[in-house]
Amino acid sequence: MKNTIREILLFFSILSQFFFYTPLKAQQSPLDSLIRLANNYKSKCKETCIEDSIKVKLLDNISWELKSFNLDSALLLANQSLELAQKIKYKKGEARGFTQKSICLRYLGKYDEALIACQNSLKIWDELLSENEKSLEYKRGKIKALFQISSNYSGKGNYLESIKAGEISLSLAKEINDKRLMGGQIGNLGGTYQALGDYSKAIEYYFQSLKLTEEMGEKRSVAINYNLIGYLFSFQKEYEKALEYLQKGLKVSIEIGDKQLSGDIYYSIASTYNQSQNFQLGIENAMQALKISQEVNYRLLECNSWMELCNLYTAIGDYNKAIESGNLALKIASETENLGLKAAALNSLANCKRLMKNYKDSELDLLQAIQIGKEIQSPGSVQNSEEILSVLYTILGKHDKALIHYKNFIKLRDSLENEESNRKQIRSEINFEFDKKTAVLQEAQEKEKQIAEEKSFIQKIIISGVALVLVIVLFFTYMIFKSLKTTKKQKQIIELKEQETNEQNIIIKHQKHLVEEKQKEILDSINYAKRIQYTLLAHSDFLKDNIPNHFVYFNPKDIVSGDFYWATKRGNKFYLAVCDSTGHGVPGAL
Repeated sequence: MKNTIREILLFFSILSQFFFYTPLKAQQSPLDSLIRLANNYKSKCKETCIEDSIKVKLLDNISWELKSFNLDSALLLANQSLELAQKIKYKKGEARGFTQKSICLRYLGKYDEALIACQNSLKIWDELLSENEKSLEYKRGKIKALFQISSNYSGKGNYLESIKAGEISLSLAKEINDKRLMGGQIGNLGGTYQALGDYSKAIEYYFQSLKLTEEMGEKRSVAINYNLIGYLFSFQKEYEKALEYLQKGLKVSIEIGDKQLSGDIYYSIASTYNQSQNFQLGIENAMQALKISQEVNYRLLECNSWMELCNLYTAIGDYNKAIESGNLALKIASETENLGLKAAALNSLANCKRLMKNYKDSELDLLQAIQIGKEIQSPGSVQNSEEILSVLYTILGKHDKALIHYKNFIKLRDSLENEESNRKQIRSEINFEFDKKTAVLQEAQEKEKQIAEEKSFIQKIIISGVALVLVIVLFFTYMIFKSLKTTKKQKQIIELKEQETNEQNIIIKHQKHLVEEKQKEILDSINYAKRIQYTLLAHSDFLKDNIPNHFVYFNPKDIVSGDFYWATKRGNKFYLAVCDSTGHGVPGAL
């Protein structure tokens, strides 16, 4: 059960990446394009208006792309998108903004804030669906919000609520036959069942999700599925299979340029090597995960990477590096206020200090870890601490204390084993709760029906009469409103047409002016060419001197002529040439 808390936390951060928000992939070139579009965007409104929804979408998409590179910046842009959407009263943008904000917060380990954000998103999508219940866009938005709720509950360890939200999300995805969303939610449910100890159902769900995502060509989701499958095989100590799937996932994540996902997979590989006692390769992959986590400011992954390095360095006896790594993990866990991570970091440090024979500090760390574990009601974390503490007290010869903590360890271990069995009943409990709610609803409806039937005939007549009058009033009100609306709309159309006509007239006049100017320029050029051509023709006096009885008929088609005549005299001989060029007018002259 060592490192249970940190592994579960990172595990659900992997699951959370199943959220599909845009078709864009996390690559640098789309991100550059989006940033360029956002920088060049200029509002057509004097003040912010609904047309600025374009900017809302751009900020939202940039945030989605940027989360794989810098989570703080991604969260900042998500908040900007959300604030602008709220300012211009753009409901869809506001709902998407809350969803994107919840994703960033979850990656930062802030599950409570993330849960509030995605619940706000769900509320808005429900409002929009009440206005248009057939809208596929609104249904997809609701599915994604429910997915986020399911993921956040999973991260908090509230698996019952996670499955409830997840099954509703999956049911809606099936209803609209959206395989892409189905694949994500099936994978998410698989992760929850893995946390509940139902590994056969978990692996079944993972492979279902993998099949759907491969059919849809969703490379990122395929890589996530490979990671989840590999993680499960590693958890079951099937290390060769685990590494096979993890390497496949890593290859795809690098291919699509998703650093965040690559970091998660490097961590999974490092953890697998650690469990299989291949410590050097474990350190190499943990360092890769750490490097990426620092590049994208992925605090949860950074904390877990330092903890993994602490455990790996402890395993090879490099205690100085282990302590340094463990302290950094503890520092980050304290900064994120994630008590589960803090307890796990303290356990890792305590184990290392015990081997260093620094028994006093090891004891203090373990007692603090137990206190935190009890505070957050995490028996798995407390069990780890109790086990190490019983060993520590045995070494120190404090057998009474060692026995007390060993008994605590056995009690927690048995309790967790019973809990693992009990967790398998959660699904039937969920079904029971849904059936119970349905029965209560039906009973209430029957009572309302009986009450309605017991109303007097006179009351029904009065109500019917009032209703009829209201219907008539509403009908005429509607007709008047519709007539006014139609008149206003026609007026707007006429005004718009007049405006368009005026604009077209201005454009036509401008074009006419341009044509006239161009025509003048062309004619001036041709006339000048005519003067040049006439200087080359035989001069009339020269012809008269040599051919007294003659006439010249020269009638150019287009100012300049393709035909020409020419004469010269050499000695006593007179030469005359009359030439016909191919073409007429300007082409012939050329």
